[in-house]
Amino acid sequence: MCGDLVEQDLSRIMALELGVTEVLLDMHPTGAVIDEDRLLELEHELVIKLEEIKTRLFRAAGKVFNVGSPPQRQDILFGPKSKGGQGLKPIKLTDGGKAKKRNGEKPGFRDWSTDAETLETYPENEVCRILLEYAEVDKLLSTYVYGYLGKANQPRRIFNGRIHPIFKQYGARTGRFSCSAPNLQNVPRPGTELGTKVRSLFVAPKGHKLLVADWGQIELRVLAHYLGRGALYDGFLAGVDAHTATAALVYGVAWEDVTREMRQVAKGLNFAIVYMAGPETVAAMASISVNEAKRIMAVHEEQFPEIYAFRRSVIETVRKRKTRDLTTLLGRKRRLPEIASSQGWLRAKGERRAVNSLIQGSSADLIKLAMVRLNKAIKKSGHTGIKLSSPSTTNSSSSARTTWSTLAPRSSRTP
Repeated sequence: MCGDLVEQDLSRIMALELGVTEVLLDMHPTGAVIDEDRLLELEHELVIKLEEIKTRLFRAAGKVFNVGSPPQRQDILFGPKSKGGQGLKPIKLTDGGKAKKRNGEKPGFRDWSTDAETLETYPENEVCRILLEYAEVDKLLSTYVYGYLGKANQPRRIFNGRIHPIFKQYGARTGRFSCSAPNLQNVPRPGTELGTKVRSLFVAPKGHKLLVADWGQIELRVLAHYLGRGALYDGFLAGVDAHTATAALVYGVAWEDVTREMRQVAKGLNFAIVYMAGPETVAAMASISVNEAKRIMAVHEEQFPEIYAFRRSVIETVRKRKTRDLTTLLGRKRRLPEIASSQGWLRAKGERRAVNSLIQGSSADLIKLAMVRLNKAIKKSGHTGIKLSSPSTTNSSSSARTTWSTLAPRSSRTP
């Protein structure tokens, strides 16, 4: 086995993964402290809020229906106004509907999606707006309240005041780290009142303070590293926020004149284009029309030609290799035989996966490397490793950003 790892140049990434395992052996038994009294208060608040939202929803729809039933949602949203529907034009197929379309079948009424991405494309419709509000609160209640406290078929996740999730160091084929039972990586951002309340459930044990460390815009930084030139690369070197730099070029304004709305559009654009998403996805992420998304994407390609050239280069490099594989920054490999498929839809999926695997996989490499190095540094300082909290003698700042030069290696730009 060791010989195979060396032969395939995988020994470095294997050593990294073993180091991550050591970190997780510290993290899992320690877990995360949670304020259960505050959690019970949040449960009561969310249950009342859901009922209030449902009352408004039924009033706007003109009838009572099962909010959790996709067929009933389809009837309400896409049914004709003469029959009590909203008369909206469906735009996104369900997975089953997409399969029918690929097989040459005509999608039916029940093959149209009513998910959040679909609802966001109808910002003027009151029913859609309230459904989105309901979905947000319902998710908080089911995922974070009942997901922690337990209910019916959901097991309780709190033991002695702590949550001990399952850490998966290879949670995705790209090598990305993940967490489940429950997923503590998916705690909502503190940008909203409810998001802040969920975050506040996690507290430090007595004598400790919570310390938050984050790689800022890691995937876009990795992309800029591979590009080695262009507006995105130059923006990072100048210390400009990547989304602000993108918005400035797309809208033709100076960095300091970029508005919050412009930056939000650029944010959706950056991530969608890196992973080869279409105008529908860009429109949904940026809360703009599909036609506006198409226009902005065309401008983006004019202003960032190096990104599109890089994507084409990655795809062709993988396709030309006999093994149809690519290698991330630290040597992680992924094979993508579908990139040479004779079936167009499967080949297109392989092309998207190639770009995604290189950027996301390299980001995962760096995050894992940071975990290993930070854990060693903490132990060297006399503490006991990564614990999701740190002794109160640590710097009291609530946010810590570790420099790229300290935790990341120098490496090539060849996929």
